[in-house]
Amino acid sequence: WLKLYAQGFIAVGDYVFAKKILDHYLDQEANDDLLSIYSHCSVPKDSNVSALSLIQKVELWLQKEPAHPGLHFALGELCQQSQLWGKAVSSYQKVLDSPRVTNDMILKAQLGMMNVHEALEDHEKSAILQKEVLRLIMKSHPIV
Repeated sequence: WLKLYAQGFIAVGDYVFAKKILDHYLDQEANDDLLSIYSHCSVPKDSNVSALSLIQKVELWLQKEPAHPGLHFALGELCQQSQLWGKAVSSYQKVLDSPRVTNDMILKAQLGMMNVHEALEDHEKSAILQKEVLRLIMKSHPIV
């Protein structure tokens, strides 16, 4: 329910309240579903919630749970939004290296890395990642 409420506030542009809802729960426990939308609290340029404040919050949570792949993924998304390319790639790589990672999170981290390399115009690395993303999609959704 918390994810649904937060998504509703994000949809109507109340990023501050969405962040407040998510922060309240995530301060207690890292939750992959809630972390998956955390970066959406800072998307618009005119939002009162800066990506930097969200990055700092996720880094604080990472001090408590340094091996949590959902936290690293959220950090990767936020760093990508802020064009902190190296930190974004590093965060996505930590997701991929995690023994606790899910197949869905692997796909999302690969997509994130692919988008970073596209933004950096590293077409060779992006093409390699595109092939890996397609392989992962085919593996999880095989065509008969």
